[in-house]
Amino acid sequence: MVVHLDPMSDATQRQINSWIDWCDNEHTCYKYGQGPLPTRLLDIRSLDCVRLCDSGEVQGQGADQRYASLSHCWGSSRHFTTTVQSIASMRKGFPLSERLPKTFSDAILVAHRLGIPYLWIDSLCIVQADESDWAVESSRMAAVYSNSYLTIAAASSDSDDKGFLRPRPFEYSTVRLTSTSGDSALVYLSRKENVPGRREALGDPLFRRAWVLQEQYLSKRTLVFSEKQIYFVCHQLANPYTQPLSESNRLSQLNLNSAFRSVASDWRRVPEELSARELTYDTDKLPSIAGIASSVSTTSNGAQRKYCAGLWMDELPNDLLFYRFGKTVALQEYAAPSWSWAALNGSVSWISDDLELRANEELAGIFPDQIENCEIMLRDTRSPYGRVDAGCSLTIRSHIVELNYCSASVESQMPTWQESIEGPSSPYNLVEKEPCSYDISQTIAWCIFDLPGAKPDRITGIILTFRRDEEFWGELGNKRKGLVGILAVPRANGNGLDGHTRVGVFEISTPRGTAEQILEEFPPQRIVLY
Repeated sequence: MVVHLDPMSDATQRQINSWIDWCDNEHTCYKYGQGPLPTRLLDIRSLDCVRLCDSGEVQGQGADQRYASLSHCWGSSRHFTTTVQSIASMRKGFPLSERLPKTFSDAILVAHRLGIPYLWIDSLCIVQADESDWAVESSRMAAVYSNSYLTIAAASSDSDDKGFLRPRPFEYSTVRLTSTSGDSALVYLSRKENVPGRREALGDPLFRRAWVLQEQYLSKRTLVFSEKQIYFVCHQLANPYTQPLSESNRLSQLNLNSAFRSVASDWRRVPEELSARELTYDTDKLPSIAGIASSVSTTSNGAQRKYCAGLWMDELPNDLLFYRFGKTVALQEYAAPSWSWAALNGSVSWISDDLELRANEELAGIFPDQIENCEIMLRDTRSPYGRVDAGCSLTIRSHIVELNYCSASVESQMPTWQESIEGPSSPYNLVEKEPCSYDISQTIAWCIFDLPGAKPDRITGIILTFRRDEEFWGELGNKRKGLVGILAVPRANGNGLDGHTRVGVFEISTPRGTAEQILEEFPPQRIVLY
């Protein structure tokens, strides 16, 4: 497929229309009237008077109610937004030629030329600097993007001022071939390395932005304006001419799965991907994926699942077993409780999914219902998947063991496995490992602290589950079992009466049969994490 110099040339527009028509006719990605309209939309039917209108006004007209949504990088310039002071003039309308950011005018032009009558842009359709309006509208993000006829992704632009309808490099040579009958055709030739692909598109500025993650996954159909090419992606795989931008479409269809547990690992991909992206404000971690959380909060049979500051009650305690992946730094402002991945400023991942679940018969008597209570302090009750305030708590009843920290430099001085388990109340020694470094063949235990440099001498270990060590011990795996859990230290006064704070994860690898003995030695206790 030839990439033309003009991103909205007649040939390019015909190609875009053919992609959309193909999806309309062959797929069920979009159904007209499938959900409620956003609270506000831009009426772009006339480019001489683009205006902000309420959804009730759109519905009252009874005509075409399709709308497109814009996915974009704001950048530092925010001179054109809807505020309490400007909303009246926005409703009166403005010409396309007015001082709009280039990305906005480009998006309006694209949607208009595709025959879509309305457009949703967050900074224009949500009242800025109005916490009340933001709380309500941010909680509706899932509906906004999932009900959109088409999402326009300004992938190549890192600021609204730059736009995305820029000339692309024309990296082709042309050869006219003529048949013996006299018919001729123009052939475009390009070097293989000049052909843009999926990985190049994912490197665009837009896909480094944390807020865009949910826009990617919730949008049923996306038109991506990359630096060198335009891509079309829909839920039912990509079109015949391109490949999907996401490695898997399962995440974007989480809400369609009847068995939530079967896609638990896919949910964990959300914070894994989010934590590797750029976010201006730490407090936006949870709001930036509130739309995804909302979309998967109800199962197909109508059951409502409890959301716990980025984790799901149904998947605790296993969802607590996250760890930092690389460097992390302390948050400047409270964003989540210590037991949530959202409390870390840096990339996170989860201990592999070979953990034995709480429902396993072998664990039924050893690990009873461990999570007794989870209390979430919402910043605004109208946004149940958004910001939380200090005071969120998690009450766990599980096996508690006291642990000592020792540096890797003294690892050779540590006692043998047999010696370490002889003393009925001797604490176990922890050796800190670099994230993803699981060479624990000679260590008693390993841990990863949530913040590098935070190494208390005495730590409380909350054992949450087992792990068989086949991955690390080969043929000996069936003879060993790991006790896996989270590390905690007392809050405030230091005696634990005021609750504990999570500081990391750990694993103690033991000979088969010994793990059960350790659990018997340390009966379940109640502990509260903040």
